[in-house]
Amino acid sequence: MPARYRPGSTALDRAAGHGQGYKYPHDFEGHYVPEDYLPDALVGERIYEPSDAGFEAELAARRAANDAKKRER
Repeated sequence: MPARYRPGSTALDRAAGHGQGYKYPHDFEGHYVPEDYLPDALVGERIYEPSDAGFEAELAARRAANDAKKRER
């Protein structure tokens, strides 16, 4: 796991670089940052595919918007 995703809870952790560069999603508009938190082997893998029925349609729209944000960076 990259150091930026490790908790920087103590001075020793922060000295080791833990938590540096981490973008806390709730500090950003829409509570989203275009980061990949998965191991490299899983980046881009689709684990869940929402249907076009009910609330899943909204989830699909949100995912499409987030995917567009990732492509912008």
